[in-house]
Amino acid sequence: MYQFGDGKMKRIVLGGVILVLMIAVIMLLIIQSDGKPGTPPEGQDSRIYKSLLVSLTDPPDGLLAAKGDGSNETAVIQAIFDYAVEHQQIVFIPPNHTFTVDGLLIAGKRDFTILGYGTLKLRDKAAGPILKLTECHGFQISRLHTDGNIQANAGPDGKFNQDLHSLAITQSYNFKIGSLHDVNPSGDSLYLTDVANGTIDSLEARAEEPSGRNALTITKAQYVTVGSIISDQVGYPKMPGGIALEPNHKDDDIQNILIRQAVIRSGADNGVAITNKTGAVVKDIEINAQIIKHGRSESSAFKLNNVENFKGRIRIEQEGETLCDGASVTGCKNVQAELEIDQAKLGLGIGQNSSGIRLTGKIFGTKEAGLALWEGVSDSVIDMEIKQTGLDGTSGRVKIADRLENVIFKGDYSFDGTGDYCFWIDGIVLNSYAENLNTSGWNHQNLVIGSGLNKLAFLRTTAQRTDIAAFQSSSGGALKE
Repeated sequence: MYQFGDGKMKRIVLGGVILVLMIAVIMLLIIQSDGKPGTPPEGQDSRIYKSLLVSLTDPPDGLLAAKGDGSNETAVIQAIFDYAVEHQQIVFIPPNHTFTVDGLLIAGKRDFTILGYGTLKLRDKAAGPILKLTECHGFQISRLHTDGNIQANAGPDGKFNQDLHSLAITQSYNFKIGSLHDVNPSGDSLYLTDVANGTIDSLEARAEEPSGRNALTITKAQYVTVGSIISDQVGYPKMPGGIALEPNHKDDDIQNILIRQAVIRSGADNGVAITNKTGAVVKDIEINAQIIKHGRSESSAFKLNNVENFKGRIRIEQEGETLCDGASVTGCKNVQAELEIDQAKLGLGIGQNSSGIRLTGKIFGTKEAGLALWEGVSDSVIDMEIKQTGLDGTSGRVKIADRLENVIFKGDYSFDGTGDYCFWIDGIVLNSYAENLNTSGWNHQNLVIGSGLNKLAFLRTTAQRTDIAAFQSSSGGALKE
C-alpha cells in the first residue's frame, strides 16, 4: 500500500490536481469567450487556452482544422488526435459540431485526456469503430458524444454490425471515463476487452428503434466499476441487448465487475446477460438494474450462466403481450440477489447444477410456472412471494424436475385464484422442505402433485391455513410441526 510520502503516490496526486485545474481553466475560458461556441478566445487568453488543449476546429500550426461539414474527416482528426496525445495535451471536441469519421485509433499511449462536447459520427458504410484505444494506460475521457449511424451501417442480417463499436477499449488499464453519450450504435456503445482498473461514471446509449448490439459489452476484464447505465432500445432482435458480459475464449476471465445502477429498455434477447460458454472464470460480479423488456419471446430478460459469486438487485417488467422468461440462472454458484419479476412467460428458471442460490423478492403475473428448478439444484434458499402464476391454466407456483437437494422454500405462495398447483414435483427431492411458507388456500389435492410429491417436507406455521393433514395421510407427504 502506498504511503503519502511515497514518490510515486505524490506524482499521482499532483498529476490529478493539475488535470482538474487544467480542465477548470479550460471551462472558464470557454464560458468567458465572446467568440462562437467551441472557439477559443482571443489575445492572451487564447495562448493559455491553446497551451492546455488541442481543438479539432483550431489546432496548432501545421495541422488542418476539422470543419464538421458532413464530409469524411478521419485523416484530419486522426492527425489532431496524434498530436495532442503525443504532447499529452487535451483533445478538445468543441460543442455544436458533428464530425464524420471512420476508425480513429489511439495505440500504445498513456496519460492523455479527451474532452468531447461535440459529436463523433460514424460515416456511411464504415470499416471500423468510431474510436478505438488499444494498449493505452492512465488516460481519461472526461466526456464523449458519439453517433453510430446505424441507418447507414446495418449488416447483412439486420440493423447491427458487431465490428462497428462506438468506443472500443482493448488491452488497456488504469483509465477513467466521465460520461459517454451514444446514439444509434451499430455495434456496442462501449466495448471492453482485456482491460483492468477502469472506471466509467455514466454511460447513456439510445437508439431510435431496436438496433445495434449492446450498450456495454465486456469480454475480458478485471476491476471495472460503472456508476450508471441508461440503455434505451439498444439491441437488435437476436442480439444480446443492454448489458452483456461474455468471454470469447477460455482465458478471457471476467472478475470484480460492479455496475451500481442501470435502466435497460430492450427488445433484444436480453436486458442483462452474463453468459459463460467457454470455461473461463467469471466471478465476483455485482449488477443492480431495472429491465423493461418488450417484443421478443425468446430467451430471458435477465440471464446468469456459469457465474460464481454474483449479487445484485434486479427488477424486471415487460411491455406488450409478447412475453419472454423473466430470469434464468444456470450452472451458477453463490448467487445472492433480490429479484422482482412482473409479467413473464416463465418467471424464474434455476438449474444445471446451480448451488448456493439465495433469492428474495417477488414473482407476479406469469403465464407458466412462477419458479422452475431442473437438472440439479442444491444448497439453496428461495424466500420469495410468488403469486398470480400459471395464468395459462396448466401451471402453478413451483415446478421441480430432476434432482433437488438441500433446498428451502420460504415466503408466500398462497392461493389467489390462479394456478393449478402449488408444487409440481417429478424427480428426486432430498433434504428439502418448505419452512414458514404461506400456502393458505391450497387444498391437499393441489398443494403438491407429481411423482415426487412424497419427498418434500412441510414445516407448518400459524400463518398457514392450509389443511394438509389429509394430504399427509393420503399421499405420504412429510409434515413437520
